[in-house]
Amino acid sequence: MMQSTRCSGCDYKRDVYFSDRVYDVGNLKFGLPVLANLGWCFTCRQCVAVEYIPDLTQLIEELADLRRNTECWQEENDLPNFRLVWAESRLQWRLRRKSPARCLECGSTDIRELSNFHKSLDGKTLGEHPNCLGGGKLLLDGTGFVNYLGMTVYVAEGLQKNVDATELG
Repeated sequence: MMQSTRCSGCDYKRDVYFSDRVYDVGNLKFGLPVLANLGWCFTCRQCVAVEYIPDLTQLIEELADLRRNTECWQEENDLPNFRLVWAESRLQWRLRRKSPARCLECGSTDIRELSNFHKSLDGKTLGEHPNCLGGGKLLLDGTGFVNYLGMTVYVAEGLQKNVDATELG
């Protein structure tokens, strides 16, 4: 997935790519998917993909709902079991996580989330463009799909891990 951004006050434009990213949490064969939103990194001075760290209460409620609903599905197939393992792993990761959300390009925590990735914001204002001398606003120009860009692996604290993604499986 890709989101195009531009500034209303200068010539800034950038396409932000949301490639496959996983945390290597050790207990999942293929890693735990990294949730990301569109953001601004003050270190990169660019629109980038930034980590989305779910609220602990939300994760606990989601896990409780899954546990209640999983019993009736378990005999039909393994999908609910996988969803339960994934939810338990995400909660354990979140309980251990100490650092705030990071830029998924440079690892900086000096970021600002601009939009929730799952909301349609085409043509909407995302906020002030920090680098624009003309007081411009960052705008979301559009969303598109791109070919597979590969997988990036991160440690639990959100920093890139220098490994081949095949080491996870």
